[in-house]
Amino acid sequence: MNCYYSFAEDLNRAHFERLFSVWWEIPVNLLYNAGYMFVDVQNYKFYTPKTVPGGDWAFFAVYLLGDFLMRFFYRDESA
Repeated sequence: MNCYYSFAEDLNRAHFERLFSVWWEIPVNLLYNAGYMFVDVQNYKFYTPKTVPGGDWAFFAVYLLGDFLMRFFYRDESA
């Protein structure tokens, strides 16, 4: 449900219209999320199917990929 509410309330049509109509939004997202994206890449390089927490490599890899890709489109400046 949290994923649904994120798309319904935060990542709605108005968000994407603003994101793609203002040229600097995606570069700002990249700068804002650079540390998180770096950690995603490091986790992907460091963990193997034998060392991944919980032992579920497929979930871990897809989770990291999804987190990495969402950083292009979203930033939360309220936190």
